[in-house]
Amino acid sequence: MADPPFGADGSRPQVTETGWLTNGQRSPAMGARQAMGGLVGWSPPVENAGYQHSPFLDVELWNGPEEKRRWSCACLAAVWQLARLGVLRRRGRDVATPERVSYVLLGP
Repeated sequence: MADPPFGADGSRPQVTETGWLTNGQRSPAMGARQAMGGLVGWSPPVENAGYQHSPFLDVELWNGPEEKRRWSCACLAAVWQLARLGVLRRRGRDVATPERVSYVLLGP
């Protein structure tokens, strides 16, 4: 779910348009802001409603138009782990049912 930072003005497009999900604001780029402007130093990212040492997240979930969408490795890995742990839900229900598999080893 999108979590816009406090005081957001809508200049950052929604995650549904860009595929990028964040829970705060990135560190500003170092260097000059404008011609004849002062240098901008580094500062850490600012997390929305951050609590002590919680992680800042800015990750691409997908790219491309909807009809040719490519899911990012980070998103697919997260979905796999959540499904494996049984915590991925849709409307309160499991999205996958585990099945027991028996393996047959071939060879000597």
